[in-house]
Amino acid sequence: MEKNCIYSNTTVHYNQPFNSHERSEEIKSLVVYLHLIAYPVLLLICTIGNSLSLSVWLRLPDKSSTAIYLSTVALSDLFVLWFYMGHYVVNVDPTCDHDNSLCWEQYLQSKGVVEWWRDTFLQLSDWTLITFSAERLVVVSRPLKFNEAISKETAIRNVLVLFLLAATFCSELLVVPYYYLWRRADFPPGTTTKIVIGPEMTDWDSLYDYSELLMGVCKWIILTLLNAAFVFQLSRQSQSRPVFASHKLSQQRCRQTRNINCILLGSAALYIVTQAPNAYCKLLKITGSSEECSPFYYPLLSIISLLNYSLDFLLYCMVSARFRRYLLQRKPFPRNSTRSSAISSSSASNNLPLLQGQSVAKNGLTTRRNTVTLTTRNEQE
Repeated sequence: MEKNCIYSNTTVHYNQPFNSHERSEEIKSLVVYLHLIAYPVLLLICTIGNSLSLSVWLRLPDKSSTAIYLSTVALSDLFVLWFYMGHYVVNVDPTCDHDNSLCWEQYLQSKGVVEWWRDTFLQLSDWTLITFSAERLVVVSRPLKFNEAISKETAIRNVLVLFLLAATFCSELLVVPYYYLWRRADFPPGTTTKIVIGPEMTDWDSLYDYSELLMGVCKWIILTLLNAAFVFQLSRQSQSRPVFASHKLSQQRCRQTRNINCILLGSAALYIVTQAPNAYCKLLKITGSSEECSPFYYPLLSIISLLNYSLDFLLYCMVSARFRRYLLQRKPFPRNSTRSSAISSSSASNNLPLLQGQSVAKNGLTTRRNTVTLTTRNEQE
């Protein structure tokens, strides 16, 4: 059986010879060592960062659709990085160079399950981000019509549907490897994989590879277009709608919306940048001009692609003050904390006595009150 190694969701013959005029051995070794060192670092960052992100999103007492989507992304990213470890060990372990080694045999026994879970959660993470982007675009474009329709239950239903679709799409990764293990005993050693699995399974494997290439390009294009439209809609609203800074509740909601928008745009920008080289190589493969994207680049493309699933936590800390505040808060978050604090601050400003000469801002105009009126809640009623 030929030894295959998968980088960036693309099946590659790892022992494919490199032409001496194509790439120097020094650069080739540099890429190999980069892959050797970078993955453990990204795995550590991903594990710590996404665990802290989950601790924030899952501790929220009143979870919105945003918390559901971002929790799904964080959990999926954890699975993507950890299930990538099988391919990493095979590539760095020198005892896995031969097909009859114990390491390679163990890898074959677990290959189907590991790859299926990894690609399922990879697709779930990507499409959850796309769904989140589409939802925010709809809410910003038609807030009166769709704001009430977006809820936690809707987000959970969307995540479950996306998981089922992703698991079904990646089912080839679960079926074909174990079909090969079931039939290889009937063939002599050294028989190629295509002969063992037969023409039907070979066609399914080729169809999945092509579909995965096409889906990778489509995801990148869809997310880019959605967030470009989202930025355009936000710019239109900022120019056409006045901001009433005096209303405390409106200020609180504006800060929440701004935090959500910053998280979404930052996550989308990270995905677009880190997946652009991978999408470009996949597009070259689809068009049949993959000579410019040599297999030499696949380890480097994998590391760049894995950055998207490792740096979300750092991104949240940079763009969202609310996330940083919740992260540093040890005690459980109070229920309805956002709304109650805004309402209490607004009511307190109406009930507390005003000192003589104190300035009061109302509708953007500053006036002065020279009398003090003490009223109680009972007297007001």
